[in-house]
Amino acid sequence: MRTQRGTSMIEFTIAAVPVLFLGLGSIELARWMLARQAISLALLQGARAASTGHGRPRALEQAFEDALLPLFAGGNRASRKLAQQSAFAGRSQRSGLPPWQVQVLSPSPLAFHDHADPALRIAGAAGRAAINNNYQFEQDQGKRARGWVEGRGPASGQSVFEANTLVLRLQYLHEPIVPGFKGLLSALGNKNGAYGQRALASGYLPIMHEIALGMQSHPVNWALPASGKIVQGLPMLRAPDGSPGTPGPTTPQPGNPSTLLPPGPADLPVPGEGLVPDPGDPACGLTLCCL
Repeated sequence: MRTQRGTSMIEFTIAAVPVLFLGLGSIELARWMLARQAISLALLQGARAASTGHGRPRALEQAFEDALLPLFAGGNRASRKLAQQSAFAGRSQRSGLPPWQVQVLSPSPLAFHDHADPALRIAGAAGRAAINNNYQFEQDQGKRARGWVEGRGPASGQSVFEANTLVLRLQYLHEPIVPGFKGLLSALGNKNGAYGQRALASGYLPIMHEIALGMQSHPVNWALPASGKIVQGLPMLRAPDGSPGTPGPTTPQPGNPSTLLPPGPADLPVPGEGLVPDPGDPACGLTLCCL
C-alpha cells in the first residue's frame, strides 16, 4: 500500500506541474491581451492628441498615459494616477529604461528640411520649422514642377503627404505577475541591446504597436523630452520603384550635399508656392483648409 501511495504521489506531481504551468500561463496570457488592447487604444488617443496639436510631444505623452489609467487599481482618477506613477517609477528603476517609449517615424527631421514652410506662424513654436498641412495636393504638384521625383524631398525622400502623416511605434514594459516568468524573460534578453532586448533582460515583456494617422494640424519640429519616452525613430523610405525601402536617415549623411547644409532660402518652399486651389473643388474651404 505504501508503495502504491508513493507511486500515486509521483504520478500526481508529474501530471500536476504541467497543468499548473498551463493554468498560470493562461492567466498571464489573458493579462497580456488585456494590456495590449488597452495600450493600442491609448496609443490611438495619444496620436489623435498629437495630430491635432501640431505634433506636440507633451500632448502625446499626457493623452497616452491618461488613456492607460484603467489598467491601474484605484477608486478614482487621482488614485489611479498615483498607482500609475508608482508602477512606472518602479519599472524605470528596475530596468533603467523609461516605462514606455514611442519612436516618431514620420515626419522625420529631414522632412522638415524639405517641406518646411517659413511663412507659417504657430503659437509657441517661434523659430521652429513647420510643415504646411493645407492644400497638400497643390504643394505636391508644385514640388513635382520643381523637378522632385514623385514629389519626394531630396533630403528625406518623403512626399508632402508622408510628411503630414504621423507614424508612431510604441514599446511598453509589461510586468508579468506569474512566478518564474520574469526569470524566463531575463534569459531571453540582452542588457547591452536595444530597448526591447534590455526590457527582456530586466524581466519585462515589451508590448509593441505601431500606428499611422494623418495630421490634422501643421506638424512642428519640436524638441523631444529628456525622459526618453518619446524619441526620433528611423523612417522607412520607399525605393525608387515605389516598393518599401530601408530605414532612412534622421541626420545629415556624408556624401549627400543636400543633407549636409541647414535649410536655406533656396531649399525652403516659397511661401504660398503651389497653393492655388481650384475654385470648383468641392473640398475647397473644407477638408483642404483644416488648421
